[in-house]
Amino acid sequence: MLHNEIISPSNSAWASPVVIVKKHDGSPRFCIDYRQLNSITQKDVYPLPRIDDVLERLNGSHIFSKLDLRSGYCQVPLVSDERKKTAFISPDGLWQFNRLPQGLKNSPSVFQRLMNQTLGSLRWDICLAYLDDIVVYSCSFDQHLIDLSKVCQAPNNSNFKLNNNKCSFFQNDISFLGYKISSAGCLPNDDNVRAIIQFPTPTSSKAAHSFLQMVGFYRKFIPRFAQISSPLNKSSAKVLAIWWSVTQKFHSYIEGQQFTVETDHKPLLSLMKKTYHNSRIERWMTTLQQYDMIIRHISGKENTTADALSRYPVDKPDVIDDNEPHLITSST
Repeated sequence: MLHNEIISPSNSAWASPVVIVKKHDGSPRFCIDYRQLNSITQKDVYPLPRIDDVLERLNGSHIFSKLDLRSGYCQVPLVSDERKKTAFISPDGLWQFNRLPQGLKNSPSVFQRLMNQTLGSLRWDICLAYLDDIVVYSCSFDQHLIDLSKVCQAPNNSNFKLNNNKCSFFQNDISFLGYKISSAGCLPNDDNVRAIIQFPTPTSSKAAHSFLQMVGFYRKFIPRFAQISSPLNKSSAKVLAIWWSVTQKFHSYIEGQQFTVETDHKPLLSLMKKTYHNSRIERWMTTLQQYDMIIRHISGKENTTADALSRYPVDKPDVIDDNEPHLITSST
């Protein structure tokens, strides 16, 4: 990063800690814990596209190309006066970002705005952008040549650089946002389905957490998912309940909005202030820190809605619409 001038030495009075988190393949991932900085940052409410809207717009197309920006965030320069706030501590000293870092509350909104401005009127007509992933879609090969030419000129005009190794052109189907998109419609990504099928039967709370993360993303493809997953949900921890609710189920409703999580579990008040030594929880925290979330404690007597839903059974309906929001609670 230093060689590419993404970071530079700093003498800032600001400092955030570095967190090394293990990826799923076991390799280390370099992260900055910006929770303290995010807590005093004014939220940029510019929205990301709703995934459901993106998938619906791609429906009916026959030819696809997927463009990937090379280290997209790192192509966005930061204003000089603001760089000192991104400073972080490492064994080699204090450093700050010259480019937009991941983990800041407003990074996704800032980047999405730039992409929308870059593509302009081409968006929702011949292409879509979700952060640094761009999809060009057309109904015929000849039309796709024209559409692709228009879209490829747009990033060049804004000095965005593409990662040629990750771009794919003139495809009958593509993997995008965790789904397989083709002229036949939208299906779960093959690799993700294979991982779910091969996942061993959960025998611990930790294993149940991992499994729920995988299958919950595709709940709309699983009839009566809420009932089927109920035994695993009961073994889920409080932190997982918040992570899943915020990032998986209600993301499209609360992205860019300040919201409050009410809980009678008092230890959750320090959720965003702690340092965790569990790599899985650190990954959850890294994801959650981009949201403008307030956690407020209420007494068990006040928490009547959640208690009623979790303690008093009701007759199960014959059909459950998993596309509707549900109130999620986990038992203590």
